[in-house]
Amino acid sequence: MNLFVEASAKMQNKRFMCKTLNGNSENYNLTINSDMKVSCNCVDRDRSGVIGSLKIQNINEILNGNIANNFRKKLSNGTLPTSYCFRCQDLKSVRKNTNSKKKEIIIPKSIRIENTANCNIDCIACSRKEVYEKRTRKKISLDEIEIIAKELKKNKTESICYFNLGEPFISINIRQELEIIRKYNPNMKIIGSTNGTLIDNDEKIKAALLFDHIYFSIPGPNQKIISIYQKRTDFNKAYDAMKQIIIERNKKNKKHPIIEWKYILFNWNDNKKNINETIKLAKDAHIDAISFWKTLSPIYGISFRYYLNGFVRKIGHKFEHGRRIVFKK
Repeated sequence: MNLFVEASAKMQNKRFMCKTLNGNSENYNLTINSDMKVSCNCVDRDRSGVIGSLKIQNINEILNGNIANNFRKKLSNGTLPTSYCFRCQDLKSVRKNTNSKKKEIIIPKSIRIENTANCNIDCIACSRKEVYEKRTRKKISLDEIEIIAKELKKNKTESICYFNLGEPFISINIRQELEIIRKYNPNMKIIGSTNGTLIDNDEKIKAALLFDHIYFSIPGPNQKIISIYQKRTDFNKAYDAMKQIIIERNKKNKKHPIIEWKYILFNWNDNKKNINETIKLAKDAHIDAISFWKTLSPIYGISFRYYLNGFVRKIGHKFEHGRRIVFKK
């Protein structure tokens, strides 16, 4: 696919630039992986996007370093430097001879942190084996979290996504991790995403309350439906976790975290019955929002009802990933 994108740009006398590598991305693409290596994209399973390591560099040095400069040079010459460039939101085509590095690259205000590459379930579109083979370590230590927290403070990072290719709540230290980050960055926005099945004790609930926004990835209204995509999951545990966090949040008269049910659309879960049942469950649990996400992976699971303007396209309001309903309190 990279070759097709490169050929198309060449025919139009265009080249490329990357918003992540130029420091003006808003998509949380710059990612600190579980082994402290830093990637220019959030799906860097094969490590082709690694541009440095926080073990020996800071983020400013990484973004202005040799590898990142080489990536920018390739882009300006019309070549995509990583295997995932063609699908990245931050890839932009520009006129030939556009100067992609006019000054020192600034650090994005939004960054992604992968506290662990481990996961407790198996999603059919997940390349878990490849991730395990490429990560030199599967989780970040508390000492490394402190290094990251100080780096975020120094760079005045405004928000982070605290998840990537693993399940963040599989870490037994997640509460301590977030407390360290909050210690140095009390006003920073922290976004999480989880399958929800491991938020099953007081320690994990307290960790969840340190987030500003948590997406619960539950692709269906019951165990039978979600198990088609998520193997070894538990619908009741995930649903109960959402409810419990909301109860504890409300007890403390807090507005955060916002709890959002993330419903990935497939051709086996996108009919009216499933959608309406899920919306009812969300309302019953007093969840803040529910979003229905379009996807192209796996290819055989594509929701044609969504892409052919079906029922789901008429609910809630449009957002970049699909449709979203925000429930009024």
